[in-house]
Amino acid sequence: MEEQRGAEYEAGMQKFFMVNYLSAGLAWALAALLDIVFHLESFPSMLIPACGLCLVLVLAKWRFTGEFSKAGFVAFSIGLVLTVVYFILK
Repeated sequence: MEEQRGAEYEAGMQKFFMVNYLSAGLAWALAALLDIVFHLESFPSMLIPACGLCLVLVLAKWRFTGEFSKAGFVAFSIGLVLTVVYFILK
């Protein structure tokens, strides 16, 4: 029974890492597009995709392994607050 759980966890982690790599690449591409299309400065053009990346990774890890990453959720929350504050003060 424990071996089956271990194998399921291992398969879930493989899927999580695949989502991690793909979403990180998409975040970099989105940051470049935000910089080029909307002429954003480097800080907000990196902050917006990083915030989305944190949320995607928290949800993917929760979905594939059943673990909820509190550190990832805190990083997402901080990124969201920084993004909102930056655009309000700008």
